Amino acid sequence: MSALSRRNLLRLGALAGAGGLLAACSRPDGAPAASGGGNAGGPYTTIRSTATSFIWAPFLVAEKKGYFAEEGLQQNGKVAGQGVVANIVLAGDADFVVGSPMDTMKSTAVGQPLISFCGMVTTLATNIVISAEAFEKAGLSDSSTPEQRGAAMRGMQLASTGVASTPDLLIRYAASNLGKLDPNKDLKIVPIQGGGSAMLAAVKNKQIDGMAISSPISDQAISDLGMKYLFDMSKDPVQPLVGFPYIVASCKEDFLEKNPEAIASYCRAIQRSLNFIQAEKDEFHDLLAGIFTDIKPEVFKTAFESNYPIYGKSIVLTPEQFKQANEFVVTAFEINGSVSEAAAAEKIGFDDTWNATIAQQAFDKVGTSY
Repeated sequence: MSALSRRNLLRLGALAGAGGLLAACSRPDGAPAASGGGNAGGPYTTIRSTATSFIWAPFLVAEKKGYFAEEGLQQNGKVAGQGVVANIVLAGDADFVVGSPMDTMKSTAVGQPLISFCGMVTTLATNIVISAEAFEKAGLSDSSTPEQRGAAMRGMQLASTGVASTPDLLIRYAASNLGKLDPNKDLKIVPIQGGGSAMLAAVKNKQIDGMAISSPISDQAISDLGMKYLFDMSKDPVQPLVGFPYIVASCKEDFLEKNPEAIASYCRAIQRSLNFIQAEKDEFHDLLAGIFTDIKPEVFKTAFESNYPIYGKSIVLTPEQFKQANEFVVTAFEINGSVSEAAAAEKIGFDDTWNATIAQQAFDKVGTSY
């Protein structure tokens, strides 16, 4: 696929107003010892947008394997049921957010700093699926090119998890950069809250033609509703987004400053999760299968194999990843005509909205243990 340049993104049309972008020793089991570091306190709350998705796996592993607790952190995970959830942390209703770093950068650009401190997923792992009827009507086949698939979006109604969310941007990118369409005129993007179940219901009721959603919901849509992949990011990813810091943990700037041990504990727990994912594929498979109980075993098996490569090996966020995310943020403001916000975002440096120091220390301490 062609490069994701700022000029290409500028053609995507307005995403939302500046306000919308913002609001949008050894253990008893004989395993290696926890890396320790004292009691980080709590309880703390982590918010994420949806309940069931492979993109949350590092966080879910840390919960299920007890890594948070072993690192001295009392932590509770909650689900919001909407696409952009950084505003929930800003409002003080959660301590951590697991999601896209773009939301934290947007917030920082408009004067409400959020700090991303821990990487988890390093591929934009969202797919676009459409109904078999829409697929056939568009004249598509399994051998259709990405450009043909992008052009086929003309006239479709496609769901995203929310305005200015990553699924929203992916739909716009595919329509514009690949299909040469105007996503504001040639198709309709419908924000749907409530996660995958709400989107699946909308497809059943013929309210939408398709949706941008991560696995295993996209796989379930294909199995249960006979839908088709328009874009399968695990097989044909947008190349400029390979290595993209899709899922990170973030918090308010003052929380990080006041609770460095809690941040360190969080980082150690997630690094142990990443180590476990890399070292124990079969056990990781079984752990997730025990969580995604509503997914048919054969569907889960396929989805697991396609998603296994999306996880990072290190929690440490890099300057290269910052550049990728920052370009998205600046462009999002620019295409909305928010000139002053775009200028502010462009001036943001790595240290203004990302912190890699604590993660690096945690990475060095944990090593390859899990």
